[in-house]
Amino acid sequence: MGLVSRAGVVPLNLAADIAGVVTRTVADTAAVLQVIAGSDPDDPVTVVARPFQGRDGGGPERPASQPKYADSLRRDGLKGARLGVLHQAYDTPMLDAEIKELFSGAIGELRDLGAEVIDPAAVAGFDDMRRAQTGGCNQFKHDLNQYLGALGGKAPSRSLDEIIKSRQFHPSIQGAP
Repeated sequence: MGLVSRAGVVPLNLAADIAGVVTRTVADTAAVLQVIAGSDPDDPVTVVARPFQGRDGGGPERPASQPKYADSLRRDGLKGARLGVLHQAYDTPMLDAEIKELFSGAIGELRDLGAEVIDPAAVAGFDDMRRAQTGGCNQFKHDLNQYLGALGGKAPSRSLDEIIKSRQFHPSIQGAP
């Protein structure tokens, strides 16, 4: 968090939201990150990105002291890594079958690349901790209302309450009646 600006991104929870790209390879991600990382006055969290600013081609040159993200890539980078698959966090009845299949394939790729995959990994009491969480939507409501307010007249709705009343949202997120 903080390397890439979240300005203009509809917030879910600003305490955890990040912005980035989806790429085919880690090398592609490093190349894009090299260009998009940097501080932004419209997202104060990005102040931590200042040492990582700069572009490779087409923009201001990066300082000599700034490493390229690609310099850290290693073909054997996952050898010796231990990764746990916490099914409790994502494997729910609502999980799309295609997503579950893709996730399973990715776990296999991680193994093929040398990672030790602990599957399943479990956290004792995880379900109880999850049930004990309260107020999660309060942060969303606050962050979304702030975002919509900053848009002024450009937003079709001015608050989460207006969105709910309008019924202009995808039916899959409708709660039980």
